[in-house]
Amino acid sequence: MHRFTLADLEVLSAAADEENLTRAARRVHLVASSASAHIKNLEEALGAPLLMRRVRGVELTEAGKIVNRCAKQINRCIEQMQRDLAPYTRHEAGVIRMVANYGASFDFLPANIAQFLVEYPE
Repeated sequence: MHRFTLADLEVLSAAADEENLTRAARRVHLVASSASAHIKNLEEALGAPLLMRRVRGVELTEAGKIVNRCAKQINRCIEQMQRDLAPYTRHEAGVIRMVANYGASFDFLPANIAQFLVEYPE
């Protein structure tokens, strides 16, 4: 079973948008031969031709249109995930779990938690 990567999908979407493999390769910071290899890998993995190569560029096949539509949905989902994770990656959100015995939870933790909240109000 062949596998494909997000990079393969990105190259296909760029080729669809640019209608030219060389411009698509430039857009995703690859050389044309590497972009072509990504497309070939995707076609082999999915078992269908995705691009029709023309004299003046490329055009998506019907299968390519389906894959491109899904690739754009995947890209939007990844972008949303990154936006949702931003507070966690900036350490602005998270969960702190503490375990303490009865004495510590009354004698020490209130002062320690208060000090923590002063230092990290968010």
